[in-house]
Amino acid sequence: MMKNRKKAAKKGTSKKQQVVEAKAAENAPENAAPAPIPRSGTRDAPADAKAIPPGGAKVAKKAALTAKQSRHGSKKATILELIRRQDGATVKELMTATDWLPHSVRGFMSNLARKDGQKIGAIKRESGECAYHIAAGK
Repeated sequence: MMKNRKKAAKKGTSKKQQVVEAKAAENAPENAAPAPIPRSGTRDAPADAKAIPPGGAKVAKKAALTAKQSRHGSKKATILELIRRQDGATVKELMTATDWLPHSVRGFMSNLARKDGQKIGAIKRESGECAYHIAAGK
């Protein structure tokens, strides 16, 4: 009996799953195909209960947050708020607000322009510092 359980063991499955599969194999007729055993943590919901769009959950989540929307309190929302000000925001101000390093801030600004289509410009302040600025309409 124990030998059968060891033979039924598969790589990458837990011991509990191996025991369940071994017991199912012992009780099943020899010619019958093995029935699928639900793994722990899964839900046995009907297929039409949750409609997942083609491309999966990531696509659905991305579609929910469009380029003009961002979650309130997120770092993206914080940066957009800062650079929409009349005088814009310097890299140092953005670093302080997000706890990012300078290269991360610059990369994020590049992605805003490239992916979200935001018109981002640099303005020179009276102090000589360069600040990022975005048009208020976008």
